Amino acid sequence: MNHQIFLIPLTIGTMITLSADSWILGWIGLEINLMGFIPLIFISPNLKSMEASIKYFLVQAIGSSLIIFSSLIQFYNQNSLNLINISNKFIILALMLKLGAAPLHFWVPQIANTSNWIPLMILLTWQKVAPMSLIINPENLILIIFILSSALMGAIGGMAQNQTKKILAFSSITHSAWMLVNLISEFWMWLIYFFMYSLLTLSAIIIFSINKLIKISSPLLQNLSSSTKMSLALVLFSLGGLPPFPGFFIKLMSIEILWKKSSMMMFLIPMLIISSTCSLYFYSRLNFFMFSNFSFSHKYIKNMTMSYFKYPFSLTILLSISSMFLMNLMTLML
Repeated sequence: MNHQIFLIPLTIGTMITLSADSWILGWIGLEINLMGFIPLIFISPNLKSMEASIKYFLVQAIGSSLIIFSSLIQFYNQNSLNLINISNKFIILALMLKLGAAPLHFWVPQIANTSNWIPLMILLTWQKVAPMSLIINPENLILIIFILSSALMGAIGGMAQNQTKKILAFSSITHSAWMLVNLISEFWMWLIYFFMYSLLTLSAIIIFSINKLIKISSPLLQNLSSSTKMSLALVLFSLGGLPPFPGFFIKLMSIEILWKKSSMMMFLIPMLIISSTCSLYFYSRLNFFMFSNFSFSHKYIKNMTMSYFKYPFSLTILLSISSMFLMNLMTLML
């Protein structure tokens, strides 16, 4: 079967949602997008692909049901501000569920780990566009809660992972928080951030898929060529936001714009910096295994990871670095 044909409804659905002037039209675009994406999960038909497609369909169906239900409430109760406000909150919840933002992120790592690389790439990049385009009233308190939760859960969740797909999934959750912040501040900054994030994620997935890197404990990781190792390290450090890589500068721009545009949202900055530092930690851990000449078993990696939680010395260092970076940033802005 030629699965490329399903990219057409995938793209058309997103375009309809982007141009929608009503919730019903936006919902139709989301459903067309859903019908185009599910067959792509079956690029290699197996039990894992079937499991991933069923989970994804159920989650998206719940989100779509909330959207259509809330939009109907608004349509039939246009004179009731209370009902409209409540329905708007339900729509935000539905969009966050579709996006996979924490604490409604439970399905993202599971589906990512059981998907092939191509649908994973689409899931972590293109599938974010339609839900984010429908977000209204960006300074909504519920949206701020999702930003903080995504920044925290994405960073902490990725620190204990050995599977490369799950690491990318939790990284995606963290980056979703940054994208939502850019929706609050400036849309053009969201476009820049999304483009850079998608480019870096695509680069990482291409390297992982070509070299069949499923686990960071895989001997294949250490057997990569020097050029591949260097390319992957640069991509991962940029995703983590290490200066002077591009990922650092787009995060710095996001913080500066948020600082100037919305002074009431400044309390988000420390959490975003801390989460970015934690993300940089688990990317650095992957790079450490890649450039090391030793063999690491899954048990060793798990024990080593848990030791960082048992003995918080390394986490203290990360928080100290974040604090120093935050103080310097505050000094520059003031």
